[in-house]
Amino acid sequence: MNKEAQLRAENEKLKSEIAALTIKNEQLSHTVNWYEEQIRLINIRKYQKTSEGDSGIYQNSLFDEAEFLQESIKEEENEEVTIKEHTRKKKTAPDYSKMELEVVHRDVENKKGLVELKSTYKEEIIYIPGRILRRKYIIHNYMDPKQSTDEHTVMVSGENYTKLINKSMASASLVAAIIYKKYVMGMPLYRIETDFNRKNIPITRQDMSNWLTICTDKYLKYLFEQMRQDLLKEDILYGDETTVNCLEEKDRDKSYMWIQRTSPSSDRQISLYYYNASREYGFAKEIYAGFKGYLHADAYGAYTKLDDVTVVACWAHARRYVFEALESYQIDKTFKRCHSRQERADLLAANKAYAKTLELFNLIEDLFKADKKITGSTKDYDVIKTRRLEEETPILQRIKEYLDENSSVFITKSKSNAAIQYMIGCWNNLQNYLKDGRLELTNNLGERTVKVFVVGRKNWLFANTASGAKTSAILYSLAQTAINNHLRPDTYLTTVLDRMKEIDDPGNHPEEVRKLLPYSSEFQHNIHD
Repeated sequence: MNKEAQLRAENEKLKSEIAALTIKNEQLSHTVNWYEEQIRLINIRKYQKTSEGDSGIYQNSLFDEAEFLQESIKEEENEEVTIKEHTRKKKTAPDYSKMELEVVHRDVENKKGLVELKSTYKEEIIYIPGRILRRKYIIHNYMDPKQSTDEHTVMVSGENYTKLINKSMASASLVAAIIYKKYVMGMPLYRIETDFNRKNIPITRQDMSNWLTICTDKYLKYLFEQMRQDLLKEDILYGDETTVNCLEEKDRDKSYMWIQRTSPSSDRQISLYYYNASREYGFAKEIYAGFKGYLHADAYGAYTKLDDVTVVACWAHARRYVFEALESYQIDKTFKRCHSRQERADLLAANKAYAKTLELFNLIEDLFKADKKITGSTKDYDVIKTRRLEEETPILQRIKEYLDENSSVFITKSKSNAAIQYMIGCWNNLQNYLKDGRLELTNNLGERTVKVFVVGRKNWLFANTASGAKTSAILYSLAQTAINNHLRPDTYLTTVLDRMKEIDDPGNHPEEVRKLLPYSSEFQHNIHD
């Protein structure tokens, strides 16, 4: 081989090595960019608000999310107790003597000729907003000597009082107040206990926990079952789920609280919560058994596998993924600080990937603007369907063209690529909202329903047992369904418990239970907000 050929061979070899190193360098660069992207996102999540509705930069009409205020939770202090060997102090009975006392006499109208006997006493704690008192019922008992014989004594008594829970101080108003504080206001039981104790009311968290469990099992679960039957007859639902830590489920890092919500277009506004140890398809199949229709949900496979169910995917989810992709770029903060169109144009020209991602975000924003204009101008669902097909289909076509053209443009592990692949994967479901004017562009209603539980979870942190979590699910369901129907939850639950304690075996009297549903026309009087 002559020297020239040898040089050419070495040159080709070097070119090959350079090409290989270039490819490797690009791969490493992509990997470094991906890690930098993750670090930026972690810092954003940790130190600043991240809702796409807060930026006000890309476009103005961003979706609103409900805001909830919560108190910071403090760890309980553990008091050290020294226990003597083989000795145990007798449990001290609660001292209710410091509470305001109200006496109610239950007597007979005509006592002439009757012989008074020892009265019967019953007590309970009554909760009135701004006032808590101990109510003592004195039921007067008599013997009727004219009707009595040596073998049979005829007794006459004043009207008896049915207790909510036997051998307990719990009243309907007190239990309703506890449910309201925990499941609407998000207060953990230990904090409610502390508040009661400051007012010289000796009620422990264990008492409250027992009362909630008993009332749910004895009364309230029957309302939940009837609401569930009614909900499954609907043809439009919203579904979602979130995690919950259940200490009893030792083999699981997390369990789940599932929600179902009826459509705003329905005559029955129902929110249901379900606890389950897993997020598996089997439980979704169980709670949606018998339902046929449209289900607003995310792209989770447990929903898409359901028979006779058309999943309406959430455009808010899609937009959120694109928004997070924009935040992952290093230039995002610089872009937001730009004051002129020219500055932005220059920055976008120098950052093609960011510009491409922003293009998708703006297309989705155009869809939201068009839909808001349509749904805000009429409540006729047929008109909404027609106008959506005419005005929003072209926008959807542009989004689809964008997805097809850019499906392999971005780095595989990038947020931009993940957002595009998500939308491609559920594209058909994202278009399903066009099929009925009652359907919505997002599953925000489902997310707001699950967020009620999330806020409470931040305060009480975990559930001790699965049965306790199931009780909580029923109580959340009743409280939120009452709110959905513009009822005061505490007043509603007081009325329900007072009336249900008079029903002998509610499970065998479904017609009586139905009268107490939050959306029952017979029930909705004098308890509105």
